[in-house]
Amino acid sequence: MDLPEVILDTSFLETAPAMSSDQTYDLVIVGGGPAAMSAAIYGARKMPSLALITRDFGGQVKETPDIENRLGFQTIQGTELAAKFYDQVKQFDIHITSGTGVTMLDYHRVVRIEGSTGMEAIIVADRDRGQDKRLAAQSIFIEIGLLPNSESVRDLLPLTPDGEIVIDCSCRTGVEGLFAAGDVTTVPHKQIIIAAGEGAKAALTAYDYLMDRSFI
Repeated sequence: MDLPEVILDTSFLETAPAMSSDQTYDLVIVGGGPAAMSAAIYGARKMPSLALITRDFGGQVKETPDIENRLGFQTIQGTELAAKFYDQVKQFDIHITSGTGVTMLDYHRVVRIEGSTGMEAIIVADRDRGQDKRLAAQSIFIEIGLLPNSESVRDLLPLTPDGEIVIDCSCRTGVEGLFAAGDVTTVPHKQIIIAAGEGAKAALTAYDYLMDRSFI
Protein backbone atom coordinates (compact mmCIF):
# COMPACT_ATOMS: atom_id res chain seq x y z
CA MET A 1 0.00 0.00 0.00
CA ASP A 2 1.28 3.45 -0.90
CA LEU A 3 1.30 6.26 1.62
CA PRO A 4 -1.19 9.07 0.92
CA GLU A 5 0.38 12.09 -0.79
CA VAL A 6 0.22 15.24 1.32
CA ILE A 7 1.76 18.55 0.22
CA LEU A 8 2.24 21.27 2.83
CA ASP A 9 3.25 24.88 2.32
CA THR A 10 6.57 25.18 4.17
CA SER A 11 7.77 28.35 2.42
CA PHE A 12 8.37 29.96 5.82
CA LEU A 13 11.34 27.60 6.21
CA GLU A 14 13.24 28.87 3.20
CA THR A 15 16.22 29.89 5.37
CA ALA A 16 16.20 26.72 7.48
CA PRO A 17 18.29 23.56 6.96
CA ALA A 18 16.65 21.37 4.34
CA MET A 19 15.35 17.88 5.05
CA SER A 20 17.05 15.13 3.09
CA SER A 21 15.13 14.19 -0.05
CA ASP A 22 16.59 10.67 0.21
CA GLN A 23 15.19 10.08 3.70
CA THR A 24 11.76 8.56 4.32
CA TYR A 25 10.38 9.40 7.75
CA ASP A 26 7.85 7.29 9.64
CA LEU A 27 6.28 10.45 11.00
CA VAL A 28 6.64 14.16 10.17
CA ILE A 29 5.34 16.66 12.72
CA VAL A 30 4.60 20.25 11.66
CA GLY A 31 4.57 22.72 14.55
CA GLY A 32 6.55 23.69 17.64
CA GLY A 33 3.98 24.17 20.41
CA PRO A 34 3.17 21.82 23.32
CA ALA A 35 1.10 19.49 21.11
CA ALA A 36 3.88 19.14 18.51
CA MET A 37 6.64 18.62 21.07
CA SER A 38 4.55 16.10 23.01
CA ALA A 39 3.83 14.26 19.76
CA ALA A 40 7.55 14.27 18.98
CA ILE A 41 8.42 12.71 22.34
CA TYR A 42 5.76 10.01 22.12
CA GLY A 43 6.47 9.40 18.44
CA ALA A 44 10.21 9.02 19.03
CA ARG A 45 9.53 6.30 21.60
CA LYS A 46 7.53 4.32 19.06
CA MET A 47 9.03 5.07 15.64
CA PRO A 48 12.69 4.94 14.56
CA SER A 49 12.55 7.77 12.00
CA LEU A 50 10.95 11.06 12.96
CA ALA A 51 11.15 14.67 11.74
CA LEU A 52 9.80 17.91 13.19
CA ILE A 53 9.26 21.07 11.12
CA THR A 54 8.55 24.40 12.81
CA ARG A 55 9.13 28.16 12.61
CA ASP A 56 10.30 28.15 16.23
CA PHE A 57 9.66 26.36 19.49
CA GLY A 58 7.16 27.23 22.20
CA GLY A 59 4.17 28.60 20.31
CA GLN A 60 1.77 30.59 22.48
CA VAL A 61 3.44 29.18 25.61
CA LYS A 62 6.48 31.42 25.39
CA GLU A 63 4.26 34.48 25.04
CA THR A 64 2.63 33.76 28.42
CA PRO A 65 4.33 35.66 31.27
CA ASP A 66 3.39 33.39 34.19
CA ILE A 67 1.81 29.94 34.08
CA GLU A 68 0.19 28.79 37.33
CA ASN A 69 -1.87 25.79 36.21
CA ARG A 70 0.82 23.50 34.79
CA LEU A 71 1.02 20.26 36.78
CA GLY A 72 4.41 19.96 38.52
CA PHE A 73 5.05 23.71 38.79
CA GLN A 74 3.52 26.14 41.27
CA THR A 75 4.37 28.90 38.80
CA ILE A 76 6.70 29.05 35.81
CA GLN A 77 7.38 31.58 33.06
CA GLY A 78 6.26 30.63 29.57
CA THR A 79 9.73 31.02 28.07
CA GLU A 80 11.20 28.73 30.75
CA LEU A 81 8.55 26.06 30.21
CA ALA A 82 9.03 26.19 26.43
CA ALA A 83 12.79 25.75 26.94
CA LYS A 84 12.16 22.70 29.13
CA PHE A 85 9.91 21.21 26.44
CA TYR A 86 12.60 21.78 23.82
CA ASP A 87 15.37 20.30 26.00
CA GLN A 88 13.31 17.14 26.40
CA VAL A 89 12.66 16.86 22.67
CA LYS A 90 16.40 17.20 21.94
CA GLN A 91 17.13 14.08 23.99
CA PHE A 92 15.63 11.96 21.20
CA ASP A 93 16.98 11.22 17.74
CA ILE A 94 14.65 13.57 15.87
CA HIS A 95 15.48 15.48 12.68
CA ILE A 96 14.55 19.09 13.48
CA THR A 97 14.08 21.76 10.84
CA SER A 98 13.24 25.20 12.17
CA GLY A 99 13.19 28.79 10.95
CA THR A 100 15.63 31.42 12.16
CA GLY A 101 15.86 35.13 12.86
CA VAL A 102 13.10 35.48 15.49
CA THR A 103 13.78 37.60 18.58
CA MET A 104 11.35 37.57 21.51
CA LEU A 105 11.04 40.71 23.63
CA ASP A 106 9.39 39.60 26.86
CA TYR A 107 7.89 42.16 29.24
CA HIS A 108 7.86 44.95 26.65
CA ARG A 109 5.02 47.17 25.49
CA VAL A 110 4.59 49.22 22.31
CA VAL A 111 4.99 52.95 22.96
CA ARG A 112 4.59 54.33 19.44
CA ILE A 113 5.22 53.72 15.76
CA GLU A 114 7.47 56.19 13.93
CA GLY A 115 7.75 57.16 10.26
CA SER A 116 7.19 60.01 7.82
CA THR A 117 5.73 58.59 4.60
CA GLY A 118 5.68 55.03 5.90
CA MET A 119 6.62 52.96 8.92
CA GLU A 120 10.30 53.29 9.82
CA ALA A 121 10.58 52.13 13.41
CA ILE A 122 8.70 50.98 16.47
CA ILE A 123 9.44 52.20 20.00
CA VAL A 124 9.04 49.61 22.75
CA ALA A 125 9.46 50.04 26.50
CA ASP A 126 10.98 47.49 28.88
CA ARG A 127 8.32 47.03 31.58
CA ASP A 128 10.92 46.12 34.23
CA ARG A 129 13.60 48.76 33.53
CA GLY A 130 11.38 51.49 32.11
CA GLN A 131 13.77 52.03 29.21
CA ASP A 132 12.66 52.72 25.65
CA LYS A 133 14.20 50.91 22.69
CA ARG A 134 13.95 51.90 19.01
CA LEU A 135 13.67 49.02 16.55
CA ALA A 136 13.98 49.66 12.81
CA ALA A 137 11.00 48.10 11.03
CA GLN A 138 9.09 48.48 7.78
CA SER A 139 5.93 46.63 8.79
CA ILE A 140 4.02 45.52 11.85
CA PHE A 141 1.55 42.72 12.55
CA ILE A 142 -1.01 43.58 15.22
CA GLU A 143 -2.51 40.56 16.94
CA ILE A 144 -6.14 40.86 17.97
CA GLY A 145 -7.46 37.72 19.59
CA LEU A 146 -6.18 34.26 18.63
CA LEU A 147 -6.51 32.74 15.17
CA PRO A 148 -5.54 29.11 14.39
CA ASN A 149 -2.29 28.84 12.45
CA SER A 150 -3.81 26.62 9.76
CA GLU A 151 -3.01 28.60 6.61
CA SER A 152 -0.60 25.95 5.26
CA VAL A 153 -3.39 23.32 5.14
CA ARG A 154 -6.32 25.57 4.20
CA ASP A 155 -6.66 23.96 0.76
CA LEU A 156 -5.97 20.46 2.06
CA LEU A 157 -8.16 19.84 5.12
CA PRO A 158 -11.72 20.58 6.27
CA LEU A 159 -11.67 23.68 8.49
CA THR A 160 -14.27 25.44 10.58
CA PRO A 161 -15.29 29.02 9.67
CA ASP A 162 -12.81 30.14 12.36
CA GLY A 163 -9.99 28.20 10.69
CA GLU A 164 -9.75 25.30 13.14
CA ILE A 165 -8.80 21.88 11.72
CA VAL A 166 -11.69 19.46 12.12
CA ILE A 167 -10.60 16.25 13.88
CA ASP A 168 -12.26 13.25 15.50
CA CYS A 169 -11.62 11.96 19.04
CA SER A 170 -8.42 10.24 17.88
CA CYS A 171 -6.93 13.35 16.20
CA ARG A 172 -7.68 12.06 12.69
CA THR A 173 -8.36 14.72 10.04
CA GLY A 174 -10.29 14.49 6.77
CA VAL A 175 -7.15 13.23 4.99
CA GLU A 176 -5.99 9.66 5.57
CA GLY A 177 -2.62 9.50 7.30
CA LEU A 178 -2.72 13.15 8.41
CA PHE A 179 -3.36 13.91 12.06
CA ALA A 180 -3.70 17.20 13.96
CA ALA A 181 -3.51 18.26 17.60
CA GLY A 182 -3.41 21.33 19.79
CA ASP A 183 -4.95 24.79 19.63
CA VAL A 184 -5.18 24.63 15.83
CA THR A 185 -7.91 21.94 16.06
CA THR A 186 -11.57 21.88 17.08
CA VAL A 187 -10.75 20.51 20.54
CA PRO A 188 -12.16 23.01 23.07
CA HIS A 189 -10.33 24.73 25.93
CA LYS A 190 -7.02 25.97 24.56
CA GLN A 191 -4.76 25.02 27.45
CA ILE A 192 -1.15 23.77 27.56
CA ILE A 193 -1.95 20.53 29.35
CA ILE A 194 -4.76 19.72 26.89
CA ALA A 195 -2.56 20.49 23.87
CA ALA A 196 0.23 18.26 25.23
CA GLY A 197 -2.22 15.41 25.82
CA GLU A 198 -3.68 15.79 22.34
CA GLY A 199 -0.17 15.72 20.87
CA ALA A 200 0.58 12.45 22.63
CA LYS A 201 -2.73 11.03 21.40
CA ALA A 202 -2.02 12.10 17.81
CA ALA A 203 1.41 10.44 17.86
CA LEU A 204 0.01 7.18 19.21
CA THR A 205 -2.83 7.24 16.66
CA ALA A 206 -0.29 7.79 13.89
CA TYR A 207 1.73 4.85 15.21
CA ASP A 208 -1.36 2.60 15.17
CA TYR A 209 -2.10 3.77 11.62
CA LEU A 210 1.39 2.80 10.43
CA MET A 211 1.37 -0.52 12.30
CA ASP A 212 -2.05 -1.53 10.95
CA ARG A 213 -0.77 -1.02 7.40
CA SER A 214 2.62 -2.68 8.03
CA PHE A 215 4.49 0.53 7.19
CA ILE A 216 6.73 -0.02 10.22
